[in-house]
Amino acid sequence: MHNRKPRNTNFNIKLKAFRIALIYFVFGSLWIILSDKIVDELFINSKDIIAASIFKGLFYVLTTAALIYVLIYSSFWKSKQNEEMLHRSQEIANSGSWEIKAGSNMLLVSDNFLSLLDLETNTNFISMEDLEGMIHEHERGLFHEALAGLLAGKEKKVEIQHRIKPRGGEEFYWVHCIAENEYNKSGKVTKVYGVIMDITQTKRLEEEKNLLMEQAWSQQKLESIGTLASGIAHEINNPINGILNYGQLILDTSEQDSEIKKYAGDIIDESERISKIVANLLDFSRQTESQPSYERIEDIISKTISLVNANFKHDGITLNVDIDESTPDLKCVDRRIQQVLLNLLTNARDSLNEKYPGYHENKKIELKCHGLIKDNMRSITVSVKDFGMGISGEVSPYIFDPFYTTKDISKGTGLGLSISHGIVREHDGELTFETQKGEYTRFTMTLPY
Repeated sequence: MHNRKPRNTNFNIKLKAFRIALIYFVFGSLWIILSDKIVDELFINSKDIIAASIFKGLFYVLTTAALIYVLIYSSFWKSKQNEEMLHRSQEIANSGSWEIKAGSNMLLVSDNFLSLLDLETNTNFISMEDLEGMIHEHERGLFHEALAGLLAGKEKKVEIQHRIKPRGGEEFYWVHCIAENEYNKSGKVTKVYGVIMDITQTKRLEEEKNLLMEQAWSQQKLESIGTLASGIAHEINNPINGILNYGQLILDTSEQDSEIKKYAGDIIDESERISKIVANLLDFSRQTESQPSYERIEDIISKTISLVNANFKHDGITLNVDIDESTPDLKCVDRRIQQVLLNLLTNARDSLNEKYPGYHENKKIELKCHGLIKDNMRSITVSVKDFGMGISGEVSPYIFDPFYTTKDISKGTGLGLSISHGIVREHDGELTFETQKGEYTRFTMTLPY
């Protein structure tokens, strides 16, 4: 595909104006010359000649005025048409345009630019400081660097994506910004033109797509774990059953109150605990499609705790569980809710281990569950609170974003909370958090029943 050279619009306008002026000059000259001859031939009386000359002059003036009016109106009408077409096309594309002169600190912006960002100004001018103040702090430097490169002539055209929030607004928009500069004859940059397009919806769709892909990947991973766990379970269950049988045999043949009988009881208890852990692991790893059913939230919590309890004991973490006995059953896919709880407990453990590498009395996690009635909505809330590192204000807005993580790449992918957030939403619930840097973090899962 060949690139077309841009037309020289100014030259075309000048050529068109010259042609009109030349035609007007020729016809005007012919009118003056021929009309004088006609007057001389038709009229002899001086008064008639004067009257004819006046009529001729008036006709010429009126013709000239009509021609000027037509030219001005057609030019204005075409300009108005182009302006309306540009305005409409920017509305359809959800975009706006801007320009800035070299050495200036003020941007001239289109009405669509103002509408896009809910701004109000009588002059269509905004300062560079105001615009940069609305851009997200993480991308502010990117925008400033790109614009500076264009104004300095280092770049001819740039395309960047950044977030921007109007003054007093509540949420950021994602915009795609394209800008290029204009040079004078001496090769110096005189202006920079730009356009921004709202791509917030596109970004959200991309994030949802990525999240769905990662959820599918996570499900495949869990299915692989389930297959592996199933094979391991068969290998473990056989010797465990043998240990249980021998333990029971020792227990049955030992004398009452003997030390051997006590040891045999301990062997049986620990073997049964191993069997329960293996069963819970198998249950958790079976990620086949399931229909929601009414489950006891206490059972879901108990199964999840059995998977992390050994690690908590090893790390010296105290887990305090408070479940309201009157909490009703929850309609859910139990393994999915268990996945959320497991992620929240694992994150709490990591935070505590980071703050307290060794033993500490505050190295504890509080898990609470109770029913809630709010705005005529019946819900069950499960909260997980740790007294670890907390979450900083800079990190908080992105805590549920896919792939966003403050952990080392070897310790996390940034998918746990985003997937958990998606699972809770699938259950028409809400996953929220509150935190204080260096003090605590509490995640609360609210699920309707």
